[in-house]
Amino acid sequence: MYCTWRACAAGFLIAFCQYATGLDVGEQLPELLIPDRGQMVLLGKNIEYVPWRSTEIVSDKPAIFYYMPANIRSEGAFNVLHEELAKRGLSSSQNFESVTIVNIEQAVWGTSRLAYAAIENNKQENPSDIIVVDERGDAMTRWDLDLSEVALIIVDGRGRLSYLHKGRPLQTDVEIIAGKLHGLTAQ
Repeated sequence: MYCTWRACAAGFLIAFCQYATGLDVGEQLPELLIPDRGQMVLLGKNIEYVPWRSTEIVSDKPAIFYYMPANIRSEGAFNVLHEELAKRGLSSSQNFESVTIVNIEQAVWGTSRLAYAAIENNKQENPSDIIVVDERGDAMTRWDLDLSEVALIIVDGRGRLSYLHKGRPLQTDVEIIAGKLHGLTAQ
């Protein structure tokens, strides 16, 4: 009897944790709040940070969430995808929302200032993109992402998960992702 109760409790806990943080295609993307640092806001040449919530994406356009730990392995992880999207005429300023969440907690000790400088430079170059600094790893925890790997999440215009890819995308992944996004923008 004791083992059965324990097994049921463990099963319930696992199921609850998956419900609380898991991502399922077709389901609403669980809300994410980044209260510390948060979204970069460009004010002239200055950058300020404001708390950010994933539910602030309210357009009817699809959205891509790029999750990137602030480590050297993340650098350039989505360059091939960006090139493919450009070839297909898809632009974050016209066809979809683009949100980059940088887990600054994953920066190697002593390099976080360099990471901030790179992120701030990216915001200056891409002012329409939403860039969010996650100092505590909230996205990783809430969306059940891997500690040190990039991830890409696509949601439709109503905020439902359409596609999830964990890890650096290979060329075949890039074609699938671009095709999925193209299909969502054509709707």
